[in-house]
Amino acid sequence: MDIFSTVLDIVGIDAPADRIYDGRSLLPALLDGQIDSKKAIFYYRGNEMMAVRQGLYKAHYWTWTNSISEFIKGINFCRGENVTGVMTHEQTNHTAQPLLFHLGRDPGEKYPIK
Repeated sequence: MDIFSTVLDIVGIDAPADRIYDGRSLLPALLDGQIDSKKAIFYYRGNEMMAVRQGLYKAHYWTWTNSISEFIKGINFCRGENVTGVMTHEQTNHTAQPLLFHLGRDPGEKYPIK
């Protein structure tokens, strides 16, 4: 998330000029619902890019909810959801053939486009 850029925008402070920032403020989206559909949104989990969204399409490159050992202990990151091939307890690599979803027709990301 672009928290740093958004907080700077909220308080009206410019980012320090001694480095390059790749973030952008989400304030227009939060206040006015303005979303630039031409710009991609990248989803990370730690250092791994898990998915990318462009407009109404979202591609998952990796799927993983949480480990089976955590799940057995009652830790469930996706309660009430079980989407075969998407909700996985092992980190699954889909980089060769990403799972693609149309968020307008499938906002719950349950039915990958074949």
